[in-house]
Amino acid sequence: MKRGALNESDDKAESHQCIWGKSQAYMRYVHFANQAEIEKLNNVARLVRAIAHAEYIHAGDHFRELKHLDGGFVVNSMAVFGPGDTKKNLKLAIAGETFLN
Repeated sequence: MKRGALNESDDKAESHQCIWGKSQAYMRYVHFANQAEIEKLNNVARLVRAIAHAEYIHAGDHFRELKHLDGGFVVNSMAVFGPGDTKKNLKLAIAGETFLN
């Protein structure tokens, strides 16, 4: 389905997915930054923390857009997880950011 062809129901579902995908990305990046600090990769840690903050802001933007809706929603964001060293974590971050629906 083309992006412009979404109906209202699809649009709401996509917005819910965005909120939780961004929320999970935020948490994932915070943990990735912590790992980079453990490995004494302080510049990488700072960069990943900045990206985490951007994900936090982006999730909040989507959340505020749904304030008019009633009820709770179940979503599956397909987030990429898995503890590892910074090299592995950066690969997971790239995979998560380049994932296409």
